[in-house]
Amino acid sequence: LARVLAYVQENDREFLQGVGNGLSLAAKNRNLEYKSVIVENDATKAAKQIDLFRAAKVGALIGTSSNPAVISHSLQEVIWSGAFVGTIVPPPATLLLNAPQYETGKVLTDAAIAHIITKLGGKANVVLLTQDSMQYLSPRFTAMRNELDKLPGVTIVADITPDPVSKEGGFSTMNTILLANPNIDVVLGSDSVVLGALKALRAAHKDRPDQFLGGIDGEPEAVSEIKKGGGPYKASVALSSPVFGYAQ
Repeated sequence: LARVLAYVQENDREFLQGVGNGLSLAAKNRNLEYKSVIVENDATKAAKQIDLFRAAKVGALIGTSSNPAVISHSLQEVIWSGAFVGTIVPPPATLLLNAPQYETGKVLTDAAIAHIITKLGGKANVVLLTQDSMQYLSPRFTAMRNELDKLPGVTIVADITPDPVSKEGGFSTMNTILLANPNIDVVLGSDSVVLGALKALRAAHKDRPDQFLGGIDGEPEAVSEIKKGGGPYKASVALSSPVFGYAQ
């Protein structure tokens, strides 16, 4: 097998870019050729790219997809070829890259709860924009539900996975939620979908300084919203993706 480390990257989100940075440094330190490709959230394109890397006899491949069922067979064939396969969260793989998902969700929710108690009088209408269809991410949302259930004044008015799980999906989903529940106090999820929700709130003139919007991944746009101060976006839980990538 060729001394090549290949990375099939779902999109150009900050977390996945960080993984790529870690992978490229690890490849350089081990005298491996490094190749990466962004498949633009297209699982079919990802599967085809994985097949091309297998045909090129790469020695290792790292992949990610929001629709793991579509790429799973292609990943299996890479494993069967004798190459190393790493994935970001879902199998099949030789080695999974994952994070303490429950703790990640709990950290974000604890910050939201503190805000609800101190700024909203212990009462809040909450929207959870989840990724429960991906079982290895679902613990973060279990943590959110468990912690929010401890507050009697909290009502989860929507608990839904946007389709797609992206800024556009978050925008569309929040527009629908606002038709039935125009007064939203808290929105939690990944940064990409929560940023979409923020866009929808602003378009409907339903954004308020005392709202708590919080996400996971440390996306640059989310960080920028937080740094502005005085707006709805209050927190983002960032994972050390370059370290994860290097460890892979």
